Amino acid sequence: MKKMIAGLLAGAFLIALLIVTWPRPNPSKFSVGAALPSGKVRPQLVSTWDTAALLAPDGSLWIWGGNQFQLSEFFRRPVVAELPQQIGTERDWSAVAVSFMHLLALRRDGTLWGLGRNISGELAQPNPTNHFTQPIQIGRETNWIQIRVGLAHSLALRSDGSLWAWGQNDHGQVGDGTRSNKFAPTRISAERDWQSIEAGAFNSFALKKDGTI
Repeated sequence: MKKMIAGLLAGAFLIALLIVTWPRPNPSKFSVGAALPSGKVRPQLVSTWDTAALLAPDGSLWIWGGNQFQLSEFFRRPVVAELPQQIGTERDWSAVAVSFMHLLALRRDGTLWGLGRNISGELAQPNPTNHFTQPIQIGRETNWIQIRVGLAHSLALRSDGSLWAWGQNDHGQVGDGTRSNKFAPTRISAERDWQSIEAGAFNSFALKKDGTI
């Protein structure tokens, strides 16, 4: 019996020694890349499908990811970007929203910009065949404060509390009571007490100041 116990203890010791001394794989170190540039803008990171966009603290705008949708659409070439690529050279962006094939962004002066495709009017341009690889201004207003995007439609709020939408509308996602695509920002209702918006792929939501949705 004593010999059996001694043998078990010796075996356990040997197993423990092997666990401690067994060579372990040396995984490559994980790197997050360079730190974000310094600045006073609150950074914003948004993503969809296989692509992400970043509003950096210095006000610059970046995008990276796969080639199935956004990057091939935005840059008009097959591309897989493992590192962020800057959109334009401006450093006064204040908000960004990205969907499958279009991107919206606000600048600090309250202007609204977009890039990507416009096949359903998602960039509020009159020609559905237009394609923009650099940001193009949407309208001339300077009081946009919030933006959201669905699959191929867009929502936006102005500082006067008015609600606007445009783009794909086959499910009524624009909210103007029709099912026809809109190729220009369309005022939704006459109320001016909207304070928050959100968009799904084929639907839209808005919150009023009285707490109703």
